[in-house]
Amino acid sequence: MKNSVAEKRVVIVCDWLTVNGGAEKVLQLLLEMFPQADIYTLFDALKPSERCWLKQTKVITSKSLLLRYFPSKYRWFLPIMPFWIEQFDLVDYDVVISCSHAVAKGVITHPHQTHLAYIYSPMRYAWDLQFEHFERGDFGRGLKGWLFKHWLHRFRVWDAVSFLRPDQVIASSHFIAKRIEKVVNLDCPVIYPPVSPLNPGLAEEVEGLPEHYYVIVSRMVPYKNIDKIIRAFAQLPERNLVIIGNGPLLSAFQQMASANVTFLGYLPKEQMIYVLQKARACIHMAVEDFGIAPLEAQSLGVPVIAYQRGALHETIMGIGRSSRPTGINFKDNTPESLISALEVFEDYQQKVGISQSHCIENSRRFSVETFRLAFMQAVEKACDCA
Repeated sequence: MKNSVAEKRVVIVCDWLTVNGGAEKVLQLLLEMFPQADIYTLFDALKPSERCWLKQTKVITSKSLLLRYFPSKYRWFLPIMPFWIEQFDLVDYDVVISCSHAVAKGVITHPHQTHLAYIYSPMRYAWDLQFEHFERGDFGRGLKGWLFKHWLHRFRVWDAVSFLRPDQVIASSHFIAKRIEKVVNLDCPVIYPPVSPLNPGLAEEVEGLPEHYYVIVSRMVPYKNIDKIIRAFAQLPERNLVIIGNGPLLSAFQQMASANVTFLGYLPKEQMIYVLQKARACIHMAVEDFGIAPLEAQSLGVPVIAYQRGALHETIMGIGRSSRPTGINFKDNTPESLISALEVFEDYQQKVGISQSHCIENSRRFSVETFRLAFMQAVEKACDCA
């Protein structure tokens, strides 16, 4: 690390801390890079057992009593969050790093400060995905839905302006960079999030698995399109599907699944590794901003069959697109398209075969060290230019 950066006072701003997901893995690595940094976030609802990676980091939250007393209802307060994020006074810091999928990038900085924003996505339900969310009734219907639409109309103006506040905006994938360009006509560089490889030596046996199965590792939520994968396998009784993960739709998926689908629920990492290692391929049908789970499967040498829209078109080297394929990208988000992809995949496996070493090598493009080097260079460049 150059002294010019090491000697600066750094603060990291994120939207909120609720679960240990992909964004928190990035935050953990940033704290390793900037161990003296403080964290500002709208609210912190991490359980004591989930926050050991924070160590002695100082976490400053919003002074809003609404968020403090109703943290589980934070989505109710989205309309007020642009105001709340602007109330953080960061005058005591030299470098501001915001990690944002909602409002964190809109923090107000001072002329002497350098602000670098790492964008996981523009707020999904405010822009191109709003129609999908309203169709599902995620924001209510009737008067409640109308009020939320009216707020989103106003929020989009603030959101577009907030993209102009940082000195440097970085996207988490080329897919997200295109989304940002569409939203605010801003061309920004890409730094992929880090993916820690899974260790095959940690595998712990899981009994009762079917033979020659495909696997899904995912939360049971609407946008993952697990229902479409289940419908596809209902038409393929000779093939087996194993599903790892919990979520609000788990019960509904279990009720609609055919006999060739096995649900394992949540698994510890050691057992998840074992199930992945034995799979023919990992299936992913969501439009991902980046997608860590498929790349973790690749780190074990497992091919990935993925819907081509979104960042998985960048991260998975599909058959026909690369001389060293690591999976297949299928065109349409339908059970029929997935069935066709499975047939192409199995035919290719029988005639040529996807190399495990190619899958592992592909996952290494997204290593922790690659992220660390690229991000530090971005911070140094932003500080030099500011």
